[in-house]
Amino acid sequence: MNQMTYRILLAALLVFGWAASAWAQDRAEEARKYLVRGMAAVEAAKSDDDLADAAEEFRKATAAAPELAAAWYNLGAVQAKMGKPKEAIESYKRYLSVAPQAPDAGRVRDEIIKLEYLAEKKEKFESRSGQWIDGEGNVFNVKAEGGKLLIQGQPLRSRNNIDYNDYMIFNFGGLGDVGREKLT
Repeated sequence: MNQMTYRILLAALLVFGWAASAWAQDRAEEARKYLVRGMAAVEAAKSDDDLADAAEEFRKATAAAPELAAAWYNLGAVQAKMGKPKEAIESYKRYLSVAPQAPDAGRVRDEIIKLEYLAEKKEKFESRSGQWIDGEGNVFNVKAEGGKLLIQGQPLRSRNNIDYNDYMIFNFGGLGDVGREKLT
């Protein structure tokens, strides 16, 4: 390789390195912006919709800078709060892969174990979906989702013909009162 070719290659590498550095810096700044926006959304959250907005901001931060550990951690925390344990587990695992020596790594691993348990319970509860038939042969379509059962079918009446106002309250052991649903 002659001297001129060497200088051209060196200059090209320097320009490429500078451009790559500027691009990485822009991406890091973009990720930081989404991270801060997500934190603001969490602070202002009053509903699951607000938390969903925060999760979206954290997702944008992880897309802009996949190596930004704080974005993965916050995304996992919001997903856990929203009752999405499987998604939270994945986010926490990404956090640990990006920051394996983080001071809270042990606590996050414990949180993953808790979320795995909750995911199992959620899956078991949601397996109650399907068609139910009562003692009189009435068929009800049941959808178990979000800790609630939605039952569609004929209104239930007691054996003494007492009207339950087309409502049912369900309480499955260990899950607590899963809600009061209007029968449609």
